[in-house]
Amino acid sequence: DLSRVAALDDVGLHHGLSAYAALLLAIAEAPVPVIAVVEGETFVTKGRRLSIPGWRAVEPATEDDPLTVLPKDGVSVLQTVDVQDKATQPPSRYTDGSLVKAMESSGQDIEHGDALDDETLEEIKEKGIGTPATRAAIVKDLIQKKLARREGRSILPAPLGCTLVRVLRNLGLDDLAKPDLTGEWEYRLARMTQGDYTREQFDAELRKFVANIVNAVKLREGGNEEIFAVDHGGPLHCGGCAKPLIEKTFSYLCPDGGSGKDDPPPSVNISKNQNGKYIFPETLRRLLKEKRVGPLTGFERTRAPGFLVLNDDHTVSVELAPTTSADDLSPEDAAAEQDGKTFEQVPEGTLMGVCPKCKAEVRRVGSGYKCVQNIPRAKDKVCDYRIAERIKYRFIPPDQIRKLLNGEKTDQMFGFVSMRGMKYRAALYYDETGELKWEFPPRPERKPKAPKKGEEAAADGAAPAEGEAPKKPRRPPPKRGKAAAKPAE
Repeated sequence: DLSRVAALDDVGLHHGLSAYAALLLAIAEAPVPVIAVVEGETFVTKGRRLSIPGWRAVEPATEDDPLTVLPKDGVSVLQTVDVQDKATQPPSRYTDGSLVKAMESSGQDIEHGDALDDETLEEIKEKGIGTPATRAAIVKDLIQKKLARREGRSILPAPLGCTLVRVLRNLGLDDLAKPDLTGEWEYRLARMTQGDYTREQFDAELRKFVANIVNAVKLREGGNEEIFAVDHGGPLHCGGCAKPLIEKTFSYLCPDGGSGKDDPPPSVNISKNQNGKYIFPETLRRLLKEKRVGPLTGFERTRAPGFLVLNDDHTVSVELAPTTSADDLSPEDAAAEQDGKTFEQVPEGTLMGVCPKCKAEVRRVGSGYKCVQNIPRAKDKVCDYRIAERIKYRFIPPDQIRKLLNGEKTDQMFGFVSMRGMKYRAALYYDETGELKWEFPPRPERKPKAPKKGEEAAADGAAPAEGEAPKKPRRPPPKRGKAAAKPAE
């Protein structure tokens, strides 16, 4: 401010000009990008180097990766190149804390212009989805409605939630899927409090917004197949008959059902939910082409990465890449693991045993075994028993299922995968209430720890060894209550 320079004394003027000169020096010594050309490819490196130490001469700063000193406005010859093979890391999964934090700041990216003052803008930045008292309840509600799921400390999108977001986007209702929608409404309400935006305007815009949503759904032609096909990026060809697959709400289907008995055409029915992992169209396209996609994360009941594998019968299975190496397995465990990967198809409707809950028949249904009293969508369902053919990423042979349903324990089977991605051995059985239980083999006894030097002598009451300092006796705990009066000397 040049108008105030005359009012400054000599010291103030000196400090002001010094600060201004330092600012010009900082601008003049801004980092200049270093351009390197290697085999016709251009690489740009930017960095900062401390040219004048200043007070850093007394307290030097350590540089993790110091830049090479290059001549100003000069050309250097590149001598060596070190090529490093690295991979980018995906962002961390949301937890309760980080998700609530993201809900708090959902309105920070909105362009507000100059319509509001700074204080109001700061208040709007703190406005997000919900309030401090309701944000945790919103997360809980998403999990209860199967739109999200909890895996350890992480919160992951559930297949139903992914389907909902895709439907909204394919219908052109992107605004409903944007997290800053609430912040935009808060911005309009803040303008209303300052008098440059009326309640009638807000009401009219909100009614128009809702009407557009309803019309987008009412005027949409076609069914689920046409809506889901919007983001396919082209037809998804069946691996068996090369016909375009049809996407339904929960699966991808081949239009040829294969109902004929003599030489039936291949039929494909790929579920979108593969152990909690949602199969997007672009993932399915890669899977149909490459037959194996991964490693991927986000599978249920484990943090181990896994691969999606398209089998010869046009079904999809998940193969985990657990932390247990094959070299660490004994020959017996390796054979048991291979047995757990061998799939034995049981004909539909085959009687397997007795239900452990209601004592009715259990038959083969779909990808598992279900009680005949477990009737889908029945209001007065008698029994809800069902067991999958694969538990903890291991196929259970049919003979072990029959043992299980006849009230016996299964054999000790190896190949189950824990939450941490470790393989383990266990047997299965049902208790009296019909609940599935695990029986683990006994752990080997641990070798007793060798006593530390001098502990044996102290335990026997003997004197410590020569050269060792005697241990101080422990002080008795202080007595609670009022301290006794010290007698006068």
